[in-house]
Amino acid sequence: MDSHSMTPVSLPPHRNRRAADWLLPVATGVLFIALFVLLLGINLRRELNHDEHQFIASAALIARAGLTPYADFPYFHVPLLSYLYALLFAAFDSLLLSSRIASVIFGWLSLLLLFVYAWRRFAMWTGWSRWRLAALAAMWLLATPVFFYTSGRAWNHDLPILLLLLAFGAGSRALTGRRQMTWWALAAALIALASVTRLSFALSAVPFLAAAWLAPTVDTRQRWRRVLVFVLTGAATALLVLAPTLRDLPAFFFGNLGYIQLNARYYAELAYGEAMSLAAKVRYLGELLVTMPTNLVVLAALAIGLWPVRAFLWRKGEHKADAAVRFRLRLLLALMLFMLPGALGATPSQPQYFYPLFPLALLAIVEAFAAWPTALQAGGVYAYWLGSVTALLVAAPVYLAGQMTLWAPSEWLPNRIHAYGGQISRLVGDGRVLTLAPLYPLEGGASIYPEFATGPFAWRVAPLLSTEARTRFHVVGADDLAVLLADAPARAILTGVEDDDARLEQPLVAYAQAHNFVPAPLPDKSTLWLAPLAQWAETIQLGGHDLPAAPVAPGEHFVLTLYLQSLRTMSTNWSILIRIVDADGKELLRDEGWPFGSPTSQWLVGDVWPDGHAFTVPPDAAPGYYRVDVSFYNPDTLEELDAPVTIGYLPVGDEKGAPVAPPLARFGDVIDLEAASIEQLEGEDTTTTVTIEMTWRARRPPPHDYTLFIHVLDAAGRLVTQHDGVPVGGFLPTSAWRPALAVHDRIALPLPAHLPRGEYHIVTGFYDPATLTRLPVTPPTQGDDSVHLGVIQVGE
Repeated sequence: MDSHSMTPVSLPPHRNRRAADWLLPVATGVLFIALFVLLLGINLRRELNHDEHQFIASAALIARAGLTPYADFPYFHVPLLSYLYALLFAAFDSLLLSSRIASVIFGWLSLLLLFVYAWRRFAMWTGWSRWRLAALAAMWLLATPVFFYTSGRAWNHDLPILLLLLAFGAGSRALTGRRQMTWWALAAALIALASVTRLSFALSAVPFLAAAWLAPTVDTRQRWRRVLVFVLTGAATALLVLAPTLRDLPAFFFGNLGYIQLNARYYAELAYGEAMSLAAKVRYLGELLVTMPTNLVVLAALAIGLWPVRAFLWRKGEHKADAAVRFRLRLLLALMLFMLPGALGATPSQPQYFYPLFPLALLAIVEAFAAWPTALQAGGVYAYWLGSVTALLVAAPVYLAGQMTLWAPSEWLPNRIHAYGGQISRLVGDGRVLTLAPLYPLEGGASIYPEFATGPFAWRVAPLLSTEARTRFHVVGADDLAVLLADAPARAILTGVEDDDARLEQPLVAYAQAHNFVPAPLPDKSTLWLAPLAQWAETIQLGGHDLPAAPVAPGEHFVLTLYLQSLRTMSTNWSILIRIVDADGKELLRDEGWPFGSPTSQWLVGDVWPDGHAFTVPPDAAPGYYRVDVSFYNPDTLEELDAPVTIGYLPVGDEKGAPVAPPLARFGDVIDLEAASIEQLEGEDTTTTVTIEMTWRARRPPPHDYTLFIHVLDAAGRLVTQHDGVPVGGFLPTSAWRPALAVHDRIALPLPAHLPRGEYHIVTGFYDPATLTRLPVTPPTQGDDSVHLGVIQVGE
């Protein structure tokens, strides 16, 4: 064995071995709970990054609309992370919180892996000495500025790093463990998963392929087997993940390769050309090390760690342990080298692009210091301690600030954005929001335009594409905006969320202004431009309201805010009247008086007034839907400005969610029929009236106002009589239905006089009045688009 081989250090056994047996695992558990809490704290506090919009928006479109990246909307990364987030979003409606927690877990697991690797490498130490060295490795990464800047955000950096570290572990086992081919296959699968999370990680396959070829072997045939297993397993894994997206290969290549070139051209036109040169990016890395010195400490510690083993690193040893150490160090250094092009290739340079270098460097530090000659190990441990503790002291204020937020959930950024999204959703209802910040409306459950799933990224390169290319790849530019919104009108346009987007948002603002949208101010100084919902005598218009969508229980309070805009100068101080009535027109609630803030005679043209009204639902209020009507009148003369306008419906009740019992039938995956009954009444003048009672429930807010039909058919299937109309006697259109509250409808249908005796069948269904297309029914009971409710007898 040469002088640089790993020599076990003889240390006295722990005095109380039993205590060590349980104290070390307990200490490790406490340590990693603390590390998780620290990492979680800063990620519940830190502000949103532009890149997070794309990953969350794409996942929401996959989970909620069943869309496919590239084929259905632009997407500029490989898709694995979005698929994983989509699985989360199927279970959780807080998008940013769930995705950031997932990233925190990925980053935390990387810390755990570093601890495990360090524990294994520092085997020459025992007990608490070994534990402290392993713990310092994990804490050192936690304290590295690039790590705490990057880790835990909802983007594709933490997961591929975790997969790369796991692949390194598998590759290490392939050298020294049994079932070498299994370990090489596992390493290949992990590298493939990392590569379909972030494309630049595909370069890490090169060092692994070299390692598979150069690792000690019996013969050349075994080398080829290892390489073949690695290549085939990696390719199969990548294809398995990418298969759903490869149905549109040109869009896939545009999203992952074409956009990179367009992005470089975009920055070049902004005079960023010099900043995108290789020399400028190397300077940026230098600044990243100098301005955040504890980043530099990691690389300096790596250089110090490698110096005593430099000769050992490049010459063959006589012991198998030496070969394993040499293999791991060479692989780690090669991985750092091959991850560097991905870091320098991104435009413009950002700290997160250099993140992969630091976990790999720390692994190499552990390997190098563990391989130091015995005579130098004491000094090596001192240098190792000095570097890690220095980084920890510098990082402490960052993590302490996160702990101040962690214990105040109302201050968590994801919770604040979720509440912000909820406000947007209440104002826009079921309409679409056009925005370069798609996370915000999606957080509240509102819909966006899939063409804007990337946030500003597709929008800003649109001018660099031809009209045909924009259409082909679902990219929308300012020239396409009018056509897009003519086909699918926007309910709202959200601007001013991100300061960096102000220039890019100018066409959106111009469109909103040109189409008389109402600019509703939001708490963070952004603006939600609302398409007008109602107008009174070309004097006042309503942009939106935040009427509760969930049922309000009897006895509960709620506030209704109306966003009103003055269209012209008013000399009259109009009073507003809000009436909330049931299907019979009976008043449940009422409020009237001057709009909040100022009399209308003082409103300037274009002013927007959030007008709030507080209500308490009577304790004896019957469950159901109540119509909300708004009007304005002159309090001196009682003259109305214009006719009352229905602005929405208030659901009242205690019902929570859908019933346990399966529905009798389902209409288009939108509406369920929960119960139905038929009563036949014979009149004194030989007339017969059939009363049909039905209980409906929306599975989700219906996208259209469907017409309900009831047909009475004779034994041959011929139509005898029918009822068509808006449910609940024209009171409650289906677009107002909500899943949390059932709809009870009762229809009295007179039959024609002198009907022949016999059986008559009653069927029901829905159709779109604009197209006359019926909603399909499952299970079909009378064809595929109606439900058989029952049979009546006439003439007996």
